[in-house]
Amino acid sequence: MTIQEELKNIYISVSKMDLLDLKKAYEQAETQEELEFYKELFTFQLQQKQKIVINQKDFVI
Repeated sequence: MTIQEELKNIYISVSKMDLLDLKKAYEQAETQEELEFYKELFTFQLQQKQKIVINQKDFVI
């Protein structure tokens, strides 16, 4: 398996993780790189969910 194929598989599995899974992975990270990786993914997914809510027609601040 090439590196590109491995990265694609990792991307697919990580993109299917929900926020609780990402939080758990973040808490169990063993290296600083893993910690940063899961923190960024958690933040990205949270932003995507917020964007969906904000774009709703009935959203009011």
